[in-house]
Amino acid sequence: MLDDLDVAAARDGEGFYRNKFGVQAGAKYFMHTPDYKHAGMVQAELNQANPYTYAHKEPVQNYAHLNQPLAHPLGANFRELMFLAEYRFHYRYYLSAKIQSAIVGLDTSETSNVGSDIFLSDFTIPGFPDSYGNTIGQGMETTIFSADLRAGYLLNPKINLNLEGQIFIRSYDNVQRSINTMQFMVALKTDLFNSYYDF
Repeated sequence: MLDDLDVAAARDGEGFYRNKFGVQAGAKYFMHTPDYKHAGMVQAELNQANPYTYAHKEPVQNYAHLNQPLAHPLGANFRELMFLAEYRFHYRYYLSAKIQSAIVGLDTSETSNVGSDIFLSDFTIPGFPDSYGNTIGQGMETTIFSADLRAGYLLNPKINLNLEGQIFIRSYDNVQRSINTMQFMVALKTDLFNSYYDF
Protein backbone atom coordinates (compact mmCIF):
# COMPACT_ATOMS: atom_id res chain seq x y z
CA MET A 1 0.00 0.00 0.00
CA LEU A 2 1.40 3.36 -1.00
CA ASP A 3 0.22 6.59 0.63
CA ASP A 4 3.00 9.12 -0.05
CA LEU A 5 6.48 8.54 -1.41
CA ASP A 6 9.40 10.93 -1.84
CA VAL A 7 11.65 8.90 -4.16
CA ALA A 8 14.81 10.93 -3.54
CA ALA A 9 14.42 10.67 0.24
CA ALA A 10 13.55 6.96 -0.04
CA ARG A 11 16.84 6.31 -1.86
CA ASP A 12 18.76 7.99 0.95
CA GLY A 13 17.17 5.65 3.50
CA GLU A 14 16.92 8.44 6.06
CA GLY A 15 13.40 7.64 7.33
CA PHE A 16 11.71 10.73 5.87
CA TYR A 17 8.19 11.17 7.29
CA ARG A 18 6.55 11.50 3.84
CA ASN A 19 7.60 7.98 2.85
CA LYS A 20 4.31 6.48 3.95
CA PHE A 21 3.68 2.94 2.86
CA GLY A 22 2.55 -0.39 4.21
CA VAL A 23 3.32 -4.00 3.32
CA GLN A 24 1.29 -7.16 3.59
CA ALA A 25 2.87 -10.47 2.61
CA GLY A 26 1.82 -13.99 3.37
CA ALA A 27 1.50 -17.59 2.31
CA LYS A 28 -1.26 -20.15 2.73
CA TYR A 29 -1.13 -23.90 2.20
CA PHE A 30 -4.01 -26.39 2.12
CA MET A 31 -3.66 -30.15 2.49
CA HIS A 32 -6.01 -33.13 2.66
CA THR A 33 -6.20 -36.87 2.14
CA PRO A 34 -8.08 -38.09 -0.97
CA ASP A 35 -11.14 -39.01 1.13
CA TYR A 36 -10.99 -35.72 3.14
CA LYS A 37 -10.80 -37.73 6.36
CA HIS A 38 -7.87 -35.49 7.30
CA ALA A 39 -7.62 -31.87 6.13
CA GLY A 40 -5.65 -28.85 7.21
CA MET A 41 -4.49 -25.34 6.47
CA VAL A 42 -1.41 -23.33 7.46
CA GLN A 43 -1.03 -19.57 6.95
CA ALA A 44 1.72 -17.09 7.80
CA GLU A 45 1.44 -13.33 7.33
CA LEU A 46 3.46 -10.14 7.82
CA ASN A 47 1.77 -6.73 8.06
CA GLN A 48 3.53 -3.43 8.61
CA ALA A 49 2.97 0.28 8.08
CA ASN A 50 5.55 3.05 8.39
CA PRO A 51 4.99 5.92 10.83
CA TYR A 52 2.40 8.49 9.69
CA THR A 53 0.94 6.20 7.00
CA TYR A 54 -2.82 6.81 6.46
CA ALA A 55 -2.59 10.22 8.22
CA HIS A 56 -3.11 13.55 6.46
CA LYS A 57 -2.42 17.21 7.15
CA GLU A 58 -6.20 17.56 7.61
CA PRO A 59 -7.24 14.78 10.04
CA VAL A 60 -10.72 14.56 8.47
CA GLN A 61 -9.04 13.40 5.23
CA ASN A 62 -7.21 10.43 6.76
CA TYR A 63 -7.86 6.79 5.83
CA ALA A 64 -10.63 6.12 8.35
CA HIS A 65 -14.39 5.75 8.69
CA LEU A 66 -16.54 6.29 11.78
CA ASN A 67 -13.37 7.24 13.70
CA GLN A 68 -11.82 3.82 13.07
CA PRO A 69 -8.72 3.13 10.93
CA LEU A 70 -9.75 1.30 7.75
CA ALA A 71 -6.48 -0.45 6.92
CA HIS A 72 -5.49 -1.96 10.30
CA PRO A 73 -6.71 -1.61 13.91
CA LEU A 74 -3.21 -0.56 15.05
CA GLY A 75 -3.28 2.47 12.73
CA ALA A 76 0.33 2.95 11.59
CA ASN A 77 3.89 2.66 12.96
CA PHE A 78 3.64 -1.10 13.54
CA ARG A 79 4.95 -4.49 12.44
CA GLU A 80 2.79 -7.60 12.96
CA LEU A 81 3.44 -11.30 12.40
CA MET A 82 0.56 -13.77 12.30
CA PHE A 83 0.38 -17.56 12.13
CA LEU A 84 -2.78 -19.63 11.65
CA ALA A 85 -3.20 -23.40 11.50
CA GLU A 86 -6.29 -25.62 11.31
CA TYR A 87 -6.52 -29.39 11.21
CA ARG A 88 -9.60 -31.64 10.89
CA PHE A 89 -9.38 -35.38 11.38
CA HIS A 90 -11.81 -38.30 11.27
CA TYR A 91 -14.29 -35.86 9.67
CA ARG A 92 -15.52 -34.44 12.98
CA TYR A 93 -12.59 -33.52 15.25
CA TYR A 94 -10.68 -30.29 14.74
CA LEU A 95 -7.83 -28.24 16.20
CA SER A 96 -6.95 -24.63 15.42
CA ALA A 97 -4.34 -22.11 16.50
CA LYS A 98 -4.02 -18.39 15.77
CA ILE A 99 -0.89 -16.64 17.06
CA GLN A 100 -0.18 -12.92 16.60
CA SER A 101 2.75 -10.78 17.65
CA ALA A 102 3.01 -7.04 17.01
CA ILE A 103 5.32 -4.15 17.83
CA VAL A 104 3.78 -0.68 17.68
CA GLY A 105 5.17 2.72 18.63
CA LEU A 106 2.68 4.75 20.67
CA ASP A 107 2.56 8.42 21.65
CA THR A 108 4.00 9.16 25.08
CA SER A 109 1.68 12.11 25.76
CA GLU A 110 -1.35 13.91 24.35
CA THR A 111 0.89 16.39 22.54
CA SER A 112 3.39 13.98 20.95
CA ASN A 113 3.00 12.50 17.47
CA VAL A 114 5.22 9.49 16.68
CA GLY A 115 3.13 8.25 13.76
CA SER A 116 0.73 5.63 15.13
CA ASP A 117 -2.36 7.83 15.59
CA ILE A 118 -3.77 8.51 12.12
CA PHE A 119 -6.11 11.15 13.56
CA LEU A 120 -3.24 13.58 14.23
CA SER A 121 -2.19 16.06 11.54
CA ASP A 122 1.04 15.54 9.60
CA PHE A 123 1.85 19.15 10.47
CA THR A 124 2.31 18.21 14.16
CA ILE A 125 5.24 15.88 13.44
CA PRO A 126 8.41 16.73 15.43
CA GLY A 127 10.83 18.58 13.13
CA PHE A 128 8.17 19.28 10.49
CA PRO A 129 8.66 19.79 7.55
CA ASP A 130 12.11 18.14 7.63
CA SER A 131 11.41 15.14 9.85
CA TYR A 132 13.98 12.41 9.20
CA GLY A 133 15.08 9.32 11.15
CA ASN A 134 11.61 7.80 11.50
CA THR A 135 11.48 4.04 12.07
CA ILE A 136 8.76 1.50 12.80
CA GLY A 137 8.21 1.26 16.55
CA GLN A 138 9.45 4.78 17.38
CA GLY A 139 7.89 6.36 20.43
CA MET A 140 6.77 4.19 23.33
CA GLU A 141 7.52 0.70 21.99
CA THR A 142 4.62 -1.61 22.83
CA THR A 143 4.59 -5.36 22.33
CA ILE A 144 1.26 -7.13 21.80
CA PHE A 145 0.99 -10.94 21.75
CA SER A 146 -2.08 -13.14 21.49
CA ALA A 147 -2.71 -16.85 21.09
CA ASP A 148 -6.11 -18.43 20.42
CA LEU A 149 -6.10 -22.25 20.71
CA ARG A 150 -9.23 -24.30 20.03
CA ALA A 151 -10.23 -27.97 19.98
CA GLY A 152 -13.67 -29.21 19.05
CA TYR A 153 -16.00 -31.90 17.84
CA LEU A 154 -18.65 -31.56 15.12
CA LEU A 155 -21.84 -32.95 16.70
CA ASN A 156 -24.25 -32.39 13.79
CA PRO A 157 -22.91 -31.71 10.27
CA LYS A 158 -26.29 -30.56 8.89
CA ILE A 159 -26.44 -27.49 11.12
CA ASN A 160 -22.71 -27.33 11.85
CA LEU A 161 -23.29 -27.86 15.59
CA ASN A 162 -19.94 -27.92 17.41
CA LEU A 163 -18.78 -28.55 20.95
CA GLU A 164 -15.60 -26.53 21.43
CA GLY A 165 -13.00 -25.70 24.06
CA GLN A 166 -10.85 -22.58 23.76
CA ILE A 167 -7.88 -20.97 25.49
CA PHE A 168 -7.15 -17.32 24.72
CA ILE A 169 -3.94 -15.65 25.94
CA ARG A 170 -3.08 -11.97 25.43
CA SER A 171 -0.28 -9.74 26.66
CA TYR A 172 0.20 -6.00 26.20
CA ASP A 173 3.50 -4.62 27.43
CA ASN A 174 5.26 -1.24 27.42
CA VAL A 175 7.05 0.99 29.95
CA GLN A 176 3.78 2.41 31.33
CA ARG A 177 1.77 -0.77 31.76
CA SER A 178 1.80 -4.52 31.43
CA ILE A 179 -1.48 -6.40 30.99
CA ASN A 180 -1.69 -10.19 30.79
CA THR A 181 -4.98 -12.04 30.35
CA MET A 182 -5.95 -15.67 29.97
CA GLN A 183 -9.46 -16.91 29.24
CA PHE A 184 -10.86 -20.42 29.12
CA MET A 185 -14.11 -21.01 27.25
CA VAL A 186 -16.39 -23.91 26.43
CA ALA A 187 -18.98 -23.44 23.71
CA LEU A 188 -21.87 -25.27 22.12
CA LYS A 189 -22.30 -23.37 18.88
CA THR A 190 -23.71 -23.63 15.42
CA ASP A 191 -23.40 -21.85 12.12
CA LEU A 192 -26.97 -21.57 10.89
CA PHE A 193 -26.00 -20.19 7.50
CA ASN A 194 -25.24 -22.96 5.03
CA SER A 195 -23.11 -22.24 1.99
CA TYR A 196 -24.40 -23.81 -1.20
CA TYR A 197 -22.10 -24.22 -4.18
CA ASP A 198 -24.45 -26.10 -6.55
CA PHE A 199 -25.33 -23.24 -8.89
